[in-house]
Amino acid sequence: MLNIDINMNSIPALVVICICVYLAAGNTIRPETQIKATTTTSSILDTTFYTMEKLHRYRVSYPSDWNVTYDNGSISIIRSSNDQAILTISVTNLSSKKTNYTLNQYFGQEINDINSSARNKKFDIKILESIPHLISGNTGYKIIYLNGTPSGGSNSALNIVDSRSKTLVAWTITDNRIYRISCSADESKYTIYANIFTDIMNSFELLQ
Repeated sequence: MLNIDINMNSIPALVVICICVYLAAGNTIRPETQIKATTTTSSILDTTFYTMEKLHRYRVSYPSDWNVTYDNGSISIIRSSNDQAILTISVTNLSSKKTNYTLNQYFGQEINDINSSARNKKFDIKILESIPHLISGNTGYKIIYLNGTPSGGSNSALNIVDSRSKTLVAWTITDNRIYRISCSADESKYTIYANIFTDIMNSFELLQ
């Protein structure tokens, strides 16, 4: 039997070496907000999903090769590996704003915000669908709209030129918080991600 004598003082250095080897092999270290992985098959595409759980708030699954590019605790932005699709999840605490919204009132606010952004950026907006929608068993709302750029224009947010983005937005209000989920892609690529967007929406779960 081989006896190995390890100096306890060398353990931190060994840990650093192991992490470096791990990263060099092409692996990544997930943010702390992502606490467990699950394997799920998309309804159409053979897609592995990763589960992100936000402490005391929600749980959602998205493709394992998508990356969290921004997270300030209230807003999370997750992008596909090719940067063609964007998932944005936000939680607004109404207590801190001293404002109470009904679903209908927030629907009006959402439409106003979309139209205001379009006017500021000289975009054209077209609402394709606007229907009630259940989110984690809670009454909510869902809209799908086109965010169009004029001929010769550009959308710097999505890095799209002479094109339109298609966005699915759903929200619910519970426990004095607005939970909002937005999935967006270039209109020409939207059908590629439509079923993935549906799976993301269906995976969203509010935590007790």
